[in-house]
Amino acid sequence: MDALHFFLSLILCMSFGGTSHVELNGPELELMPASLTHFSNSVGLTLTCLGRGLPPLSIKWLNGAGEEVVEIPGIREHLENSSLHFKPFKKEDYIPTVHNMQYRCSVSNPVGTFLSPTFTVRAIIDHPFEVLISTSSGGSITSASSGMSESIIEGSPALLFCDVRPTFYAQFVKVIAWKSIDPFGHETEITQDDIGYKLSTNGSLLLFNAKDRQLFVCIGENSLNQQIRASSPHFLLNSQGAGESGIAPNPKLVFPTNPLLVKQVENVVRGEIGESMDLICLAIGNPSPTFRWEKYIKGKYVPVSTVLDSLAIIQGPLLRFTHINPLLHNGTYRCQVNNTFGSVTSIYHFLVESNPVLVIEPKRKVARNGESIELTCNFRMGLENSRKNSLGSNVGFIWFKNGKELQPNARLKLIPLPYQKVLIFNARLEDQGVYQCFAQVKVSSESWNSYVASSSIVFKASAPEMVQTFISQTLQPDPFITLKCSAIGNPIPKISWFIDDATVLSETKDYNQFWPSYQKISVSSYTLHNSEIVSHLNISQLQTENSGVYRCDASNLIGNTFHASRLNVFGPIFVKEMKPLTIAAGKKALIPCPYGGYPVDQIIWQKDSQNVDQNRMKVFVNGTLQIMRTSKDTDIGRYTCVISNRKGEVASGSVEVNVMRPPVISSFKFDDNLREGQRTSISCNVISGDLPIDVVWTKDSKSIPKRLNLIENRVMDFLSVLAFENLNNEHSGEYSCTATNAAQAVVQAANLKVKVPPKWEREPENAQVILNSDHLLPCSANGIPQPTTSWYRESSVAVGLRSELKGDHKYLLMGDGSLKILQVEETDGGNYVCEAINGVGNGISKSIRLDVMVPASVSATMTSLTVAEGGVALLKCEIRGDPPIQVSWKKDSILIESAKSPSGSSTSAASSSRLIILSQKIVRLNSTVVSAELRIDSSSLKDSGVYLCLASNQYGRDEARINLEVKARPQPPQNFMVEEIGSRFIRLRWSPSNSPLFAPVPVTYYFIQWKKSSLSSSQISTWENTQLFNKTVKSSSTHYAEIDSLKPVTNYDVRLFAGNDIGHSFPTDSLSFLTLAEAPSGPPKNISAFPSSPKTAVIKWDPPEQNQQHGEILGYQVIATLQPNLVLAPMRNPNGMIIGHPQRKNDTIVKDVQWELQTELKNLKPNSQYKISVRAYNSAGIGPVSPIIFIQTPEGAPDSPPLHLSCEALSPKSLQVQWDPPPFHLSNGQILGYKVVYLPLEAEKIGEKGEVKKTNNRETTLHGLRSFTNYSVRTLAYTLGGESNLSEPVICTTEEDVPDEPADIKVVPLSGTSVLLSWLPPSFPNGIITKYFLFWKLEDGDQIKEKVFIPPSSSSSFQLEEDQFFQEIRRLQAFKQYSFWVKASTNAGIGNASRLEKILLSSNVGARISSFPIVRNMRLDQPTWLACKPTGFPNPSVSWLKNGLSLPSHISVRNGSIFISRVKDQDEGVYKCRAENEHGFDEIEHRVIIKRAPSSIPLFIGYITDSSIQIHWDPPEKVEPPLSSYILQHKQKLHSSPSSSSFQEWKSLQISPRLSSYSLENLLCGTQYSLRIFGENSVGKGEPSQELIARTNGNLPEMAKLTQVLDGNGTMIRIDLTRWSDGGCPITSFNIEYKKVSSEGGIWMRVFRRENSTKVFVIQTEERAKYDIKIRVENDAGSVNKLFRVDSSPDFFTNYAKMSERVEQNEEMNGRYEPFYTDPHVVVPIVSGVICTFAVAICVLMLVKRRNQAKPEWRFKPSTSQQTWLSSSDGNKCGPGRISEDHDAISDCPDSMSIYATVNSTKAIPMTIRNSTMRLQTYGQQDNYEAPTVVLRSNSSRSRRKSRTSASLEEMRMQQVPCHIEFPKEIEPPNQFRSSSIPNQEQKQLRLHHHLHQPHHISLDGGADDEDDDYAPGCDVGEALYHDYCSPYQYTNNVPSVGEASSRC
Repeated sequence: MDALHFFLSLILCMSFGGTSHVELNGPELELMPASLTHFSNSVGLTLTCLGRGLPPLSIKWLNGAGEEVVEIPGIREHLENSSLHFKPFKKEDYIPTVHNMQYRCSVSNPVGTFLSPTFTVRAIIDHPFEVLISTSSGGSITSASSGMSESIIEGSPALLFCDVRPTFYAQFVKVIAWKSIDPFGHETEITQDDIGYKLSTNGSLLLFNAKDRQLFVCIGENSLNQQIRASSPHFLLNSQGAGESGIAPNPKLVFPTNPLLVKQVENVVRGEIGESMDLICLAIGNPSPTFRWEKYIKGKYVPVSTVLDSLAIIQGPLLRFTHINPLLHNGTYRCQVNNTFGSVTSIYHFLVESNPVLVIEPKRKVARNGESIELTCNFRMGLENSRKNSLGSNVGFIWFKNGKELQPNARLKLIPLPYQKVLIFNARLEDQGVYQCFAQVKVSSESWNSYVASSSIVFKASAPEMVQTFISQTLQPDPFITLKCSAIGNPIPKISWFIDDATVLSETKDYNQFWPSYQKISVSSYTLHNSEIVSHLNISQLQTENSGVYRCDASNLIGNTFHASRLNVFGPIFVKEMKPLTIAAGKKALIPCPYGGYPVDQIIWQKDSQNVDQNRMKVFVNGTLQIMRTSKDTDIGRYTCVISNRKGEVASGSVEVNVMRPPVISSFKFDDNLREGQRTSISCNVISGDLPIDVVWTKDSKSIPKRLNLIENRVMDFLSVLAFENLNNEHSGEYSCTATNAAQAVVQAANLKVKVPPKWEREPENAQVILNSDHLLPCSANGIPQPTTSWYRESSVAVGLRSELKGDHKYLLMGDGSLKILQVEETDGGNYVCEAINGVGNGISKSIRLDVMVPASVSATMTSLTVAEGGVALLKCEIRGDPPIQVSWKKDSILIESAKSPSGSSTSAASSSRLIILSQKIVRLNSTVVSAELRIDSSSLKDSGVYLCLASNQYGRDEARINLEVKARPQPPQNFMVEEIGSRFIRLRWSPSNSPLFAPVPVTYYFIQWKKSSLSSSQISTWENTQLFNKTVKSSSTHYAEIDSLKPVTNYDVRLFAGNDIGHSFPTDSLSFLTLAEAPSGPPKNISAFPSSPKTAVIKWDPPEQNQQHGEILGYQVIATLQPNLVLAPMRNPNGMIIGHPQRKNDTIVKDVQWELQTELKNLKPNSQYKISVRAYNSAGIGPVSPIIFIQTPEGAPDSPPLHLSCEALSPKSLQVQWDPPPFHLSNGQILGYKVVYLPLEAEKIGEKGEVKKTNNRETTLHGLRSFTNYSVRTLAYTLGGESNLSEPVICTTEEDVPDEPADIKVVPLSGTSVLLSWLPPSFPNGIITKYFLFWKLEDGDQIKEKVFIPPSSSSSFQLEEDQFFQEIRRLQAFKQYSFWVKASTNAGIGNASRLEKILLSSNVGARISSFPIVRNMRLDQPTWLACKPTGFPNPSVSWLKNGLSLPSHISVRNGSIFISRVKDQDEGVYKCRAENEHGFDEIEHRVIIKRAPSSIPLFIGYITDSSIQIHWDPPEKVEPPLSSYILQHKQKLHSSPSSSSFQEWKSLQISPRLSSYSLENLLCGTQYSLRIFGENSVGKGEPSQELIARTNGNLPEMAKLTQVLDGNGTMIRIDLTRWSDGGCPITSFNIEYKKVSSEGGIWMRVFRRENSTKVFVIQTEERAKYDIKIRVENDAGSVNKLFRVDSSPDFFTNYAKMSERVEQNEEMNGRYEPFYTDPHVVVPIVSGVICTFAVAICVLMLVKRRNQAKPEWRFKPSTSQQTWLSSSDGNKCGPGRISEDHDAISDCPDSMSIYATVNSTKAIPMTIRNSTMRLQTYGQQDNYEAPTVVLRSNSSRSRRKSRTSASLEEMRMQQVPCHIEFPKEIEPPNQFRSSSIPNQEQKQLRLHHHLHQPHHISLDGGADDEDDDYAPGCDVGEALYHDYCSPYQYTNNVPSVGEASSRC
């Protein structure tokens, strides 16, 4: 039977449905609520979401948080159509979380879930409102007895508005009607067709001709609750006279006046596609004005009527756009208002923006397993370029899959830029679903627009397939059983369970449909990640009644499959009750027998108590009866299934079987040529089948909609007719007739296609189009089949002749059938025909007329005319266009009004003697050409200008420009200045002459001339007898030029001329300039290098040649490039063939070196060749590299251990170890040999040191090892340079060996004939013990008996006495002596025997203990047993002692043994067990030892460097178990809060237990660290040591002085960070920001580096402006910030340097305060200066009289170059040689040097560019200095490189005066400022610096030493420490102030 059941299972595992052509579609919403929906509380609201997809959808409603919305009785409910309904409610029942809430809906099917965007539902509580009328007509509002009134101008237009109160209700109220009221009170509703009125699209009323005393009413409707309100009557009163109302007239309009605009709407008007929009140009005037609307097209305004035609309605001041189209309506419109007194113009910019559309491409993806998929989300359509560009960061994206936020993983990546993308790699079925891209676009600070796009990824639909199934089983009752089925398919199948064809209801529900015993059956299902669905049927208590055939069905949209197997349960047999069965006649039928119980040996079927016919019927082994071909005549009856077994049990069950004939439908079809409007019918005739038969009609597998108006006539029970009275397009589809009776349901279907003739969707119309514009001729038609649209052009010569238009560069055939003509020409005018044909009927066509209107166009025969002053100017132009054409002339936008000359021609009224206008008319072809001339006699400079020739007709206007120039000799240019200086170029800028003394003269070119300057500043610059260079600027509009091919660091003079056709001007004053430095052009010289260690090398060099430096050399870049080794071993394949050579990275080291000519390179690779080169750099850039040299580093220790370490066991005592050498490029030399370090793994864990074996080979054999032991093996390689690191360990195990003898053996008597044998396993098992062999024999006998003992597996349950074994030996002979011994066995063989144990059996069985004494090494809180197994007769008593005392109370004794549940410290000790009876006693001792973690370890600091901290410690003594390692931890203190104790997380290092010191490397410089250490053994980690705080060497960068890092010349400021001291830690980064100081605050600008080596920067400045410069310098120790305020004046930095030097000299004094008049160094220069001042003044006056040419002033301009230095071009008269060779002394000649002199300095200048021009203050100008510096305390600072000016005699003696500081009352002054005296050196001190024309600075320095506080650096000269902030100090109105403090000096 089991074999038969198995065969039955194979038969029953069947599948239905094959490859399906069904296309799955993920859900998508077709209809959803708006983003914001208002509703009235008295009306309620219904929200509807409709979607589409296959399989069908389910809809859920969610709130904004994603939670499912539940029903609230009486407030919110779900409707049957899945809509969400909000019921009306009272005001007091308002619930914000319901009635003002965000909602969303989701639609789902097995493919996925589509989630809608959130939409807001907002309930509006009903509120009373009213409507009022207001107007915009230029009048004023007054009151009247019958309502409101407002003044208007009778006869002018007026605009009435319908306003809503309260205003917040206006958005819900729309205007539904306007009414006028006649004097008799009759109301008349105003319509669009009423003359004199126009209803605007915004609800306002436009009156074209307002009249006095008119009365109007406005009616508004609340769109939320349909409440209607009417306004009070509103009067219009004429304001041009007092009238009856007595209203004062409008003074502006009582008398005739030009038009006035009353109301200007927004300049930019926006519309929506497809809607209508009004532009209203409301204006009044007297007389009433006229209105003209024009559109700006291609540079000109043309009438709107000629452009938009039917798409615009023009009526007076109203321009209405209908069916707004962006292509046609976007643009600029002009409203011209005219009357006889003038005109006025209003401009409107009309913009139509289609809403942006968010799309995902592809929209639907049919995926294959394993392919990669890319989804792209982007905005398309409607986003103009400007809006696209403005999106930027205003757009936020988020991805969802199946309604949940998408999470990236290893196969799915999100890429945000440039578009939002989802990449899926190795696609699987689990990736199927709906992917949504949500985007939010920020439209304002509080408003966002939401967009969503979706895409479905679907896999090919497939029918279900079974993956796992269950088998037939025969079981006993009562066990728990689970049957499992799993299936795959797409969509994911649903699994259902059946028992003997009865359905198991559902998951987690009890199955009790037939028998109570089935209440223990449940079903559970789940889906795996690979979309495999798994279902379990669980029977918690199996009973006989559960016998039967169990079936699992898997089904989806495509098909289904099932598997069935039988479950037999032992027990009485039975047959379950069977329901009546109806089968179809003429077909095969199966009748199952649902029997149960087991065993069942025979199954027979009977019909009507007789055995069935075996010829027609067959009984399967599972009891199913098969009828081959059913017959209604013979097969109806009662069938009985009888089962029996060999026990004699018999059971039966019966079923009533009825046989019916199934329905058969005759085929039917529709006629193929049915057309719209015809009639037809179709019949469903069931030609056979037993009644009753139900007939049902469907369309497209759905019920037929009622709107189709089909008539179904049920003629008879088997005949149904479906009639179509009037066919239309909606009737097309598949119609199915389903006939059903009790036997079967059959379907017959036919397709209906209704053909529809073409109909116009957009009918073509006549059009007028402007020449050269694009025009669209609409033409689109609908029909079935879709009509084909064609365009033809009719011939203008032959009637009836036409030619078809094809799409080309001229004609575009649009997708909807429209024709677009590009750049319409005159020849395009004529008749066009649009024809639509689809084969149904004759088609449709229409002929239209296209007229081309030619607007006026002007072409000038000349564009410019140049005449000499006094000559005749004749201007000409030609005009073309449709008549009539008006022609006029303008000059500089002023109309030239003409008058008749005596000769009869037109003459200008303004200047009839000189301006004459001539015109004539010439007809050419079919258009008119008009020629116009304007003649000017005796032209003057005032006649120069732009002349416009203007022409206009009704289709457009045009103009042509003619530039007339009356020229004279130009004047020299003005404001000639140097804008930018480079190393080999200069940029000049100037402006044209605008002198009021001369009339402006046109300039056609500029002429630049330059030369090299004289070498001596005392020589007068001359332009004769020297080489000159020239350049011409041919454009008069170009006021700048660039001269190139100059030489770096060279002085030049330059001047400028202006010229035209007449000649050129006098030259400008010459300018002198010095070109800048550029990058060095030559390399460093004499490069040498030698290695100083395997990883370091010393490089030396000399500077480049002097003439190749081009400026001060700031540093050098040393470049070391690792060379590839050409002797690398070739790579070979496994067959030994060479397949290539290895390559290694070309490693390059670049080091920046400053101020030195040698350096040491570190971190080089040993045994490697390096290519060395050096290049120099200055402030301009980096020069070329030096000649290449090569160095070879010595050998070093290998950087890599041996590779591919492996080992294998050779024997129980040896291992074979093999490895590969380190990679050649990491060997760092020749490998001399290898070391193998090995030790047992357990020994390694406790920190033992391994054994070492040296070898020169790449393999070795390790001998003398332990058998069956895990060994840790490592290797290292060594060269002459040292040893490599150890390799990672490999674990190898030696082979098994025969075991040693068992450790011990005991034999104790149990009785006179039996003993208990116990033994311990071998100390060295040498493998896995598989057996023990027990031997014994009589002492006086030779027969040895043997017994095999198999030890329990390690996975067995816990034994009382682990590692001890017991075996009872029985049937021994009493009173005999026996010998016992034991051998152990492994897979390698049997080991040696244990010692021999003898025992003499006796009838007296004394007390013995079979357990062995043990030593327990325990951890705290572990459980343990101390075994004591007694034997003897009578049973012995057992007692325990601990350390000689009784057991503590917490220790319990069980069966003689001790059990300690949690070992504590007090449990350590010796435990003695004693067993005793009357025949004797026995004792054993156990020892318990507690294993502990290591104790705390003292930690000490060794040495400290800037990047390392060395520590050492004392190893702990007597640690048991021994240490396995040390754990060293350190953490770094955060720099962000120096005063706090914030640290990073701990970092741990594991250190060998053999070490007692360690050096932490690669630490940050100048950084504080916290350190601790603890030991670790097999117990765990010990207590950590006390934390040590240590700080690496180095400090913050030092606070630099202004003169150390800043320099300038008035047009630029140079910043040199190479001079900033790093405090001992290399500077890692810096940030520079600057801003111009202004009253508005200024904007901080950041300075960017050109390259990594750049540390010198130049800021371009404006002359005489103040700048704040913030510099932030950072190293590992932290960062410092410094704020400098400087002046961009030429002498600021020079004088500042002098002042700083003077301050430093004062700081070197003892700090005593001495009055300035006691210092002769101050008094003598002052007196001498006063005398010299008068002498110099007299000399200057005399020189001025003698000089013919004034000294040119300095010119500065903001520059973008690095630096700009300018000097006067006028040298002094003292001869050469008057300046001493020693520049520290100046000649005593008063005229020896100008105040602004140019010198070439060769000595150190503070932060200036060497060999560059600098400003020096000449002797005799002492009055330029005011009060000197006050006595200052010495502010200690670190050693710095000092700079001194080369003109020391120019430094002025500074007087010392006391200063008093006053603080406001609200600020308490510091103690040191409460007295008027200057504080002493121990107090805080005051520095005050006065300098003419400069900000006056004050500085308050703290008394703390800089060395004591690295985080509180002092302030610089010119700064004050106020409230802990370094701030620049300035005078305001001659009163100094620091913050809120003031000072009087």
